[in-house]
Amino acid sequence: MAQLYKIMADGVDVTAGFSDRMTDMTITDHDGMQADELKVKFDDRDFRLTPPRKGAILKVWMDDQRGGGLAFMGAFEVKGRSREFDKQTGRVMEVQAKSADLRKSIKKPRTGSFKKTTYEGLAQQLAARNGLTAKVSASIANLKIEFEGQSEESDLHMASRLARDVDAICKVANGQLIIQSRDDLDMPPIVLRQSDFIKLKVSDDDRAQHSKATAHYHNQGEANRKPETFESDNDSDSDAPDAPEFMLRHTFETKERAQAAAKGKMNALQRQEKSLNGTMSGNTAIMAGLPAIIAWGIELYDGEYVFKTVTHHMTKAGGMTTMVSSDKGKKKKGGK
Repeated sequence: MAQLYKIMADGVDVTAGFSDRMTDMTITDHDGMQADELKVKFDDRDFRLTPPRKGAILKVWMDDQRGGGLAFMGAFEVKGRSREFDKQTGRVMEVQAKSADLRKSIKKPRTGSFKKTTYEGLAQQLAARNGLTAKVSASIANLKIEFEGQSEESDLHMASRLARDVDAICKVANGQLIIQSRDDLDMPPIVLRQSDFIKLKVSDDDRAQHSKATAHYHNQGEANRKPETFESDNDSDSDAPDAPEFMLRHTFETKERAQAAAKGKMNALQRQEKSLNGTMSGNTAIMAGLPAIIAWGIELYDGEYVFKTVTHHMTKAGGMTTMVSSDKGKKKKGGK
C-alpha cells in the first residue's frame, strides 16, 4: 500500500510511530501574510503517545493518490498540543502548528522611520534585521518612499500594510520576505472541470462594485492635496452608471504612490465582486495564490479566479479532499 503521508519532527521521520494512530490531518494554505496552519489528530487510546515538544519543526508530505507520490506541504512549528477523552467518542491527542518561516522578531512591535528609499529598499531593511532576504516584484520595487513611519508596529504588519497599499501579496516563505505584485504573478492558471468538484458555490455581489478609486497625495509645490484616479475595466460590471467612486482616506506623499494605491484598490474591489467556494477531490498541486479558469459555458460559474485559501484534509481511511475559496481573478488590462 502506498504511503499516504510522511511526518518528520526535528529531522527525524516519525511516520511509522503514528501510522495506525493518525485519524485526521488538515493543512491550510493562506494567500498573504496569515500563517499557514497544520492540525493533526491522533488516536490516543492507551495514552502512550508522546506529543512533540512545543517549538518542534514538523515537515509534512501528503499523497493525493493521483500518481505523483508524496508532495512536500511545508514546514510547521508546533504551537499547541491538547489531549481529551470522552466515553462515547474516545481519546484524542491534537497537535496544532503554524508556518515555521515566521520568526518571533518579525512580530515584535517597533518604532522608527524610513526616509528616501524604495519599496525594495525598505523591504531589504525589514528582511535583514529579521534574518531574511527580500524579494520584491520588479513592477513595484522602485516605487519611491520619501518617508514611512513605524509606530509600535511590527515589521510583519508594516510589510503587509505597504503591500496592501498596492494590492500586492506579502508572505514570509523559504527564508524570504516576499512582496509580490498581483500583476507579476507568473503561475500558469489551472483549468477546472465540473468533475473536479464534489460541491461548488459561486456568488456575485454588487455591493463591491465601484466605477473608480481615487487616492490623494501632497502637492509640495502648491501646498495642497491632489487626486489620482484609476477607473475600472471598460467591460466590467462595475461601470454601471450608478456605481460609486471609492475614496481612499490616507494621503500619500508622492503622486506615484497615490497612483499605485488607487490602481491597487480598484483591482481589489473588482476581485470582491465574485467569490468561489468549493470542495474537490484531494489535489496537492492546488495552492493559495494559484490562478484558475472555469469555462463551462454556464453563467456565474465561468470566469477567472485566484485561490485565497486552500485546505487539504486527509483522514485515517486515506480519503483526501481539497477545499478552496477564491476571489474573482484580475483581468490584465490597463486603466487610467
